[in-house]
Amino acid sequence: MTTTIDLSQVQATVLRGFRSFEALPHLWYGFVTLGDPAAAKRVVAELLPQVTSCAAWDRGLSDFALGLGFTAAGLEQLGQPTAAFPQPFRRGMASRAALLGDVGASRPELWPSPFTDPELHGVVVLSAASAAGLDAGRRAVEAAIAAAPGARILLVEEGH
Repeated sequence: MTTTIDLSQVQATVLRGFRSFEALPHLWYGFVTLGDPAAAKRVVAELLPQVTSCAAWDRGLSDFALGLGFTAAGLEQLGQPTAAFPQPFRRGMASRAALLGDVGASRPELWPSPFTDPELHGVVVLSAASAAGLDAGRRAVEAAIAAAPGARILLVEEGH
């Protein structure tokens, strides 16, 4: 039996990765709260057309690559039940700190906000070949967040 995967429906980060060390050295991570369920759906609706699929990656990138990741709380804000997800995902990384080696100076009590915040709903990952491309992606994300009441960026991490 052969399984066919529609690569236009799979984020590039799942099968391709953003290979930031090769071609996309400018990175931006926006940790977000999505607001109420209506706002959460609005943010995703605004960003979804810009998410880089595996098919788009294979055709060649535009200014930036964009990926979305959600916490269990974020999926619930989007109206997606999480009961079928594994318990470690639903409970979060802090609940598995000892198993993951996050002890001593790395224990969850010392994690910066928002990493233990129950309102952390997800992360937007941008990667680009240039600073200008990254800025274009950041502006698109900020506009989507600003258009949804209650949604906001809790923390930004950048890398090069």
